[in-house]
Amino acid sequence: MTPAIAAAFGIALPEVAHQVEEFDARPTDLFPVIRVREGKREPATMRWGLIPHWARGVARAGMSTFNARSETMETAPTYQTAWRKSQRCIVPVACFFEPHVTERRAKVTYRVWLRDRPWFGLAGLWDESVTEAGEIITSCTLITMEASPKLAEIHNEKKRQPVILRAADHDVWLDGTANEARKLIRHYPDELILAEPVISGRSPGTGQSRSLFDETE
Repeated sequence: MTPAIAAAFGIALPEVAHQVEEFDARPTDLFPVIRVREGKREPATMRWGLIPHWARGVARAGMSTFNARSETMETAPTYQTAWRKSQRCIVPVACFFEPHVTERRAKVTYRVWLRDRPWFGLAGLWDESVTEAGEIITSCTLITMEASPKLAEIHNEKKRQPVILRAADHDVWLDGTANEARKLIRHYPDELILAEPVISGRSPGTGQSRSLFDETE
C-alpha cells in the first residue's frame, strides 16, 4: 500500500508490510485492502475471491466469489457470516474496468474513474478460512449492485457495478452497524463518474497507480 492510499483513507502505514508496485488487480490476486480491527483502521493483504470460513481454505472449483450481489449477500451461505460479523472492508482504487458490448457484438473494455477524487474506495467483505495444514487464508469480495444509468450504458449486458463509497461514508462502512452500512449501498453521482474505452494495445492500467480489472456480476 502506497503513502498516497494511506493518506487518502486515514490509516497509519507500516514501514515494511503491504508495499505494492503499480498493477492491475485481477481475480485471485493478492492486494491491500482496509479494514478495522480493535477499533483501528489497518491495511491487510487479501486474496480477491472470498473463501468462506467453513471452506477450510479451499476455493471451490467453478464457484465465482469475486463479487457479492448486494441483493443476496445477507442470506447467501458464502457471504452471510462475513456480513453478520461486520467484516466489511474498503478496496482502494484509482479506477476500475467494465466490459461493453457494441451493436455488432464486439467487446470493448472501459476504464472508469471519478472526477472528484484520485483515490476512491469500493465496498467489500472479507473472511478468514483455515486450511487443514493450519494456514489462515484471508480473502475478500467486492459488493455489487444494479448499475446507475451511466454505468448501465457501459456494462450494458449485466448492468451491474461495484458499490463506490463516498469519502464521508468510510467510517460507517468500516465500523458502523449493519443497518447503517446497508444504507451506504447506493449510487455514486453519475455526473462525477468518468469513463473511456481502453485503447487497443495499451495496458489497461497505464497512468494509474492501482486499478481493478474484472467484470462485475
